[in-house]
Amino acid sequence: MDENVLHQEFEWKNRKEEFYKRREAFNQNIEDLKIRYNDKVPSAIEQYCLLILQNSNYPFNYKKNIEIVYSIDNKILAIEYSLPIPNDLPTLKDVK
Repeated sequence: MDENVLHQEFEWKNRKEEFYKRREAFNQNIEDLKIRYNDKVPSAIEQYCLLILQNSNYPFNYKKNIEIVYSIDNKILAIEYSLPIPNDLPTLKDVK
């Protein structure tokens, strides 16, 4: 077999293994967050809600400014979410 092909196969296997390691670490972080969220750990609740809001898609782009605080004593989640001013919203509905 060509040495170049063997080298490419070796490199591919290394990249594949690295991908699986990163995926496993990512999935483990999600599982850890889920456990901490279900245990009502304030930082996990804040982190989860922030992830949801940051990854929400809207039909227009704007800089999201989000602050979240969870109070474990009274079980209240306070969210400060800066929305764009009306002049910054798109006015064009459709182009044909």
